[in-house]
Amino acid sequence: YSTIEAVYDRHPDDFSRLIFPLRTLREKEEALRQATVLDKAIELFNEIMDMRTKWLTKAEKMDDWHKSLRMFMTEFSPTASADERERFLEDTAKRIRDTYGREDISSYLTWAVRELARRMVEKRG
Repeated sequence: YSTIEAVYDRHPDDFSRLIFPLRTLREKEEALRQATVLDKAIELFNEIMDMRTKWLTKAEKMDDWHKSLRMFMTEFSPTASADERERFLEDTAKRIRDTYGREDISSYLTWAVRELARRMVEKRG
């Protein structure tokens, strides 16, 4: 789940448009926190509960998508030069697009691969 959150943090607009309207969910949660009228609070609460249920379903599907990340990351080396790492990431993005025709899956996996690579390089120092 931390990878999903990190991807969302780096691509909130695209993620909300292609994957799940997480930005809308967070906006509704904030509106509920600030609600002063009971009817509006109940309405927001019901909308949030519906969205959370849908988000849980989507997150479960995304968990399945994650299973392919290992395959795409097998040859990545955080010790490679920046140019080699970028070439690897571009080639991997192309392989992902060739493998997954759906824009939501291919976009998310491309972002996730970049996020995982970034974390590996940071840990390496």
